[in-house]
Amino acid sequence: MNSLHRGRLTAVASLCASGLLVLTGCTSAPAEPPEAAAPATPTPSAAWGDWADVDGAMMPVGSTTDRIIVSGLDASTVVVLDRSTGDEVWRIGDDAEGDGSGADGASAEGWTDDDWTEGAAWEHGLVLHDEDTIYTQRGSGDGSLVAYSAEDGSEVWRVSPGTLDACALADAWELSPSVSQSYEVAESGQLILSHTQPADWDCHDGPNATHPGTLAMLVVDATTGEVTGEPVRIAGTAIPGMSMPDPSGRYIDVPFELQASVNVIRVDATTGEEHWAMLHYPDPSDFDPDLDASLGPATVTAAGEDRFLIQSHMDGGHLATVEAWADDPMETGDVTVEDLDYEMPCEYRMQRSSAGDPYCLLLTSSPDPEHDAQFLVSVADPSSGAATDEPLAVPAPASLIDADEYYGFVEAPTVVENDALIPASARGADAPAIILPTDAGLHAVDIAGGDTVWTWDSGEGTAVAGHVVPDALEVVVAVNDRAVGIDALTGTELWDEPADGPVFGVDDVITITDFMTGTTRVRTTHPVG
Repeated sequence: MNSLHRGRLTAVASLCASGLLVLTGCTSAPAEPPEAAAPATPTPSAAWGDWADVDGAMMPVGSTTDRIIVSGLDASTVVVLDRSTGDEVWRIGDDAEGDGSGADGASAEGWTDDDWTEGAAWEHGLVLHDEDTIYTQRGSGDGSLVAYSAEDGSEVWRVSPGTLDACALADAWELSPSVSQSYEVAESGQLILSHTQPADWDCHDGPNATHPGTLAMLVVDATTGEVTGEPVRIAGTAIPGMSMPDPSGRYIDVPFELQASVNVIRVDATTGEEHWAMLHYPDPSDFDPDLDASLGPATVTAAGEDRFLIQSHMDGGHLATVEAWADDPMETGDVTVEDLDYEMPCEYRMQRSSAGDPYCLLLTSSPDPEHDAQFLVSVADPSSGAATDEPLAVPAPASLIDADEYYGFVEAPTVVENDALIPASARGADAPAIILPTDAGLHAVDIAGGDTVWTWDSGEGTAVAGHVVPDALEVVVAVNDRAVGIDALTGTELWDEPADGPVFGVDDVITITDFMTGTTRVRTTHPVG
């Protein structure tokens, strides 16, 4: 792989002047301070291994020291490979023979295709992992969250949230993403389960004031499988949303909608202490009483620094800032609300790169045919999750004018739009760069100043959603019928492989999925030396 060399640091000795002698010794004018050393250009610490073939349409989840983890697209499968050989070690869920056997021999025999593709939310849900364990509801048969040993697939523990409350049906429990918006469990070792359906009316045995409420969120200790603290409940008639860690990782936000008001319970991830706020209540003149309740609640996205982005089916979005949280669930807190009119800020799409650096990336869109689509990008403060400066605006290529604003975001458990941030540590500079598409291919743009670092001409037009592999210092991207590896520091094309389907990248794992044959090629890195 090519790399840049910026010269060596030289040490300059200070010599005493020989012309003027005094009793205390020799003196001279103050020596000039030594020139600061240019940061050393990093070199790859890993190289690519061979491609391995996996039966089934897969996407990457991540890797450990010894294992590669992939999960099925439109299937409940989780497959674990040996990192050194590429051989399949174990799998759970709907396996190659289609009998649904799990690692522990449990079977979903008798289930139809509709059971897998149109059933409970967890069946194709998230797969999270740490160095030793893989956590998922897939293949459990009843929505239980199960921890499997990454080594051999044996069951470590199991928790069944559907048994905790008859009014919180098992099919509605979902594993929430980690704080990194990736598949790797955070250092806190907390797993968040969300219940996203209101209680059935048969559960209401009296007025709301006497109803105990329904479960909306619980935290599971990743080591023991024990439920940590008290599960969070909401009012019996409220519509719960997806509970998520806020971008800083210090809190867990539990959104819910009650009689058209949008609310959030903020739970301290360490102490379990709860606070409340009503984020928004629509103007009664804008409320449509005939609106079908099945449309669901507003979507609430934490934007850092006690700010929340709210989208619903009734308006163009709001930015709610909690000035003061309420200590009593009957209080609303102190909240200011700004009407966004569909102008979403960059923080609407917060994510972290493969190196763990938080940043936001948004592709603007508008019904106005004169709108010039732009990428908005900014690094974020890890302690708050908010963008540190005004976002940098980079023109988007004409081919993306009709693209939606979900570029570069984990939109769903089985759909990964790859990250594209080159962290400062990989560039050997003070500021990171980001890989964005052009009409001709790709370019790397310095986030601090907007300068182009390098360009790459694909020869085939726009390439999108490049994935940066920090240890290999490469950008992997798909263009038409091939996957291409590009030097992350220079833009030099290094390799290409035929690709008969989408190319996904998570951490150092790359997959090429062929939907026609129902197979996937998988590749990861190995340490150099």
